[in-house]
Amino acid sequence: MNDERAIVNLKLTRTSPGFQAGATGKTLYGTDLENPWGSMRHVFWPRCVAEGTITTDEGPIDFKGRGFYVYALQGMKPHHAASRWNFVNFQGPTYSAVMMEFTSTPSYGSTLVNVGGIAKDGEIVIGGSKNTATHTQVKNDSENDWPEPSHAKYTWSGTDKDGKTIEVLSEGPLEERVDRVDVMAEVPGFVKTIVAAAAGTKPYIYQYHPKLPLKLKIGDQEIVEEGTIFTEATFIS
Repeated sequence: MNDERAIVNLKLTRTSPGFQAGATGKTLYGTDLENPWGSMRHVFWPRCVAEGTITTDEGPIDFKGRGFYVYALQGMKPHHAASRWNFVNFQGPTYSAVMMEFTSTPSYGSTLVNVGGIAKDGEIVIGGSKNTATHTQVKNDSENDWPEPSHAKYTWSGTDKDGKTIEVLSEGPLEERVDRVDVMAEVPGFVKTIVAAAAGTKPYIYQYHPKLPLKLKIGDQEIVEEGTIFTEATFIS
């Protein structure tokens, strides 16, 4: 992908299998599931090798390292799909942990939907929907009145291929945010027109890069993995 400000040349190679929730990875909206009025689809590559560069006027940035890829299609207006989102991406020497969680709009019961998994080279350790993303401490953002998280707790649960119970935890302070994205300031004009019609819609994305370890309990074995974590909290309506 090229434009006047950047030349993007990136490659991700899968080192573990991918996964999705259910037979299709889709979330369907409507009373007739054969003919839904809206849908989303998410498929995850939790552990990849990344290589390549993004080149700007200041020179190339090398992206060699571990990576995560999510195939995401949203066949509906974003403020109809969800009111809030949480994303987590942990990459360590042995394990990767990823999570996507959203809260549906009140018209769909403010339902919590979570998909996540733990992977290592060559295999998915666990994958499913028995995961949680909790903002354990928040502070009011005076610019928009959203409850900006300052501390968080992320958990994954499941059973591995050998029948062992697995519990995974990453929690602690999110430290200083690396970015706060005012979505309405970034989108094209026609999108602003659509979203502006939805009362109470003011989408913001909060991004963090804290130093939080991943703690795994696999049967009776306990493992603490140091790595790199990137997490987002999105508020829409």
